[in-house]
Amino acid sequence: MSDREESREELLVELERLREIERRFQRMGEMISDYAYSFAMEEDLSMQGEWLSESFTRVFGYTLDEVKQLGGWQVLIHPDDRETAAEHVRRVLANKSDVCEMRMVTRDGEPRWLRSYAIPIFDESLGRVVRIWGVSQDIDEVVKKQAELKQSQKFLESVLSSIQDGISVLDRNMNILHVNEVMRR
Repeated sequence: MSDREESREELLVELERLREIERRFQRMGEMISDYAYSFAMEEDLSMQGEWLSESFTRVFGYTLDEVKQLGGWQVLIHPDDRETAAEHVRRVLANKSDVCEMRMVTRDGEPRWLRSYAIPIFDESLGRVVRIWGVSQDIDEVVKKQAELKQSQKFLESVLSSIQDGISVLDRNMNILHVNEVMRR
């Protein structure tokens, strides 16, 4: 076998190995409920979506091509969270890993909370971040439950403060958890 044929054979083997890795990542992306993504950073600092796991499409209803057609991922950010998302990107472009919480809007118009973890891929020869890899957790239910809990606590506070008798709330070990205003006097 000539050197050229041997090199070609090695390239074919390497190509098949890379295809297997890609299939493996694709299958993993289909199985997880959270999603992973990759953006290429252009010289003008525009972000070009390269890859989204299938779970993004299941949760938000958009494929990567559809997100691109809409004008990029930024258009999916809830208007109240656009500055948070922009700051997140600025930190990553400064070559720092970052985590932020924000809402993205689904195809059905429903805002969903997510926690995004992003890491920069820095190219020393170019002196800049050339790619962002990240994963995002869907934390919508957690945020909603926290809001419900906060609302319940406010309601309990208002009920306890409106009662004219002194009330204290104790835990199982008889530690005081709360006293109303009448009890404090």
